[in-house]
Amino acid sequence: MRQYAFSYPWTALYPALAFFVAILAFNLFGEGVRQLIEDVGVRITRLVNRYTVGFTALALLLLTWMHGSTGAMRSYSVNAETFDGQRALGYTQELSSAAFEGRALGSDGMAAASEWIAYQFEELGLQAAGEEFTYFQTRIRDYEKLDSIPMLFIEGIPLAYREEFSEFPGYTRIMGEAKAPVRFVAIGEQMRTNFYGRYISLQDYDFSGEIVMVSTALEALYMTRIPHEGVLVIADDPLDIERRYTLSPRDPTDSAFGTNRQMGQDSPMLWITKEVAAEILRNSGHDLDGLRKIAESTPTEELVSFTTGTVVEMSVEGTVIENESAWNVIGHMPGTAGMPGHQMDDQLIVVMAQYDSSPLGPNGEIFPGTNDNASGVALMLEAIRIMQTSGYQPYRTFLFVAYSGEGLEWGESVLPPEVFKLLQAKHGFSSAFDIEAIIELRALGSGSGEGLELLTGGSLRLANLFEDAARHAGVSTTRGGENVDMSVVFETGSARDSGEEAPRIGVTWEGWEATSRMETDTIDTISAEKLEQSGRAVSLALMIIGREINY
Repeated sequence: MRQYAFSYPWTALYPALAFFVAILAFNLFGEGVRQLIEDVGVRITRLVNRYTVGFTALALLLLTWMHGSTGAMRSYSVNAETFDGQRALGYTQELSSAAFEGRALGSDGMAAASEWIAYQFEELGLQAAGEEFTYFQTRIRDYEKLDSIPMLFIEGIPLAYREEFSEFPGYTRIMGEAKAPVRFVAIGEQMRTNFYGRYISLQDYDFSGEIVMVSTALEALYMTRIPHEGVLVIADDPLDIERRYTLSPRDPTDSAFGTNRQMGQDSPMLWITKEVAAEILRNSGHDLDGLRKIAESTPTEELVSFTTGTVVEMSVEGTVIENESAWNVIGHMPGTAGMPGHQMDDQLIVVMAQYDSSPLGPNGEIFPGTNDNASGVALMLEAIRIMQTSGYQPYRTFLFVAYSGEGLEWGESVLPPEVFKLLQAKHGFSSAFDIEAIIELRALGSGSGEGLELLTGGSLRLANLFEDAARHAGVSTTRGGENVDMSVVFETGSARDSGEEAPRIGVTWEGWEATSRMETDTIDTISAEKLEQSGRAVSLALMIIGREINY
């Protein structure tokens, strides 16, 4: 540093001159104010009037304009504005084409989609960050696959699949068949478990010979340790009936430690609409409003139930698939050393988007998954393109990941993805970087809202950055909480629970859930304009975080 200063001695003139001007101005201004007070006195009305107020407002507006039109925001905005919504739409259309079978877990289409994404990474100039000098990280997944369309009959009358009922994504596998009278059960919050993991206040209940109807997903979880024939879950959101989730392969049965006593059992579990629930209640003397009041008033550690008198027949036929191959696609854009005195290339920015979806339907039905989440991957690809073609050179290192998020890995959910596992793909990466930020892109081409939703998870710094970037891109933002999906509703872990302390933010379009995991999530719902607005905001934020020490 000393040799550097001797090589450029003139650099000291600028701060010295600035210091001199500041001191001179301060003294002159102070002397002038003193003489003004002595000559004319202090008259507030002379100092504060419509002219001074107007001048102050004009100065503030000018400063605000200068802040947005100069500096980092302006220099990066020019590059971000080259984000092409039509090109991103083309990526989205390609990924959601029938050839890739919705990128369904376990399908040939998923493998083909991962190859296509890896090809795009290579074409865009990303370096391979997968295993054995490739872009791939191979993972192993387990899940339950439906063998046929589930069935539900009320008093012998069949109901319509995906209109009145559908399979429920429980914590354990949900296969089996049952025919029995229905009992409604409301369960208060459970706080205590015994040595075997069974809820103490529920261990003496037994609904063998009955099908249980509950009003929440959490109550369905409690039922896994209570004997029963089947479970019906009243869907609060009618669209849940139409969504397709990856089913859990977990075994619901086990033996109590040190005994031969079996706990848990295989049983079918189904979502039902409120209309179906009302039909089941028709001869019970209760209605849906009564059920809601019972559920809300059930005390902690207690259970309330009554029989409905209605006989239901239900079945779910499935097969547990084990050791299915899945792939994360990983590429990186190396950072440079940064500015003198600021080593930044060992700081990592992780940008990720899930590309796969639930397994194919029992009859091979394909859900295209266009907005959720072909659009997220497409936006990431276009953001990489403009960073590369604009000559942008980050100081920090970028890691771009199209990941597989469906199924279980060693019995645990893979959502949200843990970055330290992604870094294990390339030798040396796990110890070479400090994670600066994690940005997840999801469903950015369609939605009922007017702008972006930022799922901050408590990261105020990232939220402010993306809000500023969105404002410059001309798109509004709202802040949300954590990204919650029914496919992981029973999972309690999180990135922070696993020791991942890096700030994380999710970026989606408001109202994206309307078509998520549904057959209607097709290319005709995608807006190139929304993709462009989203892409310009995200690209601007990425360019700033990639180079700026303070953002």
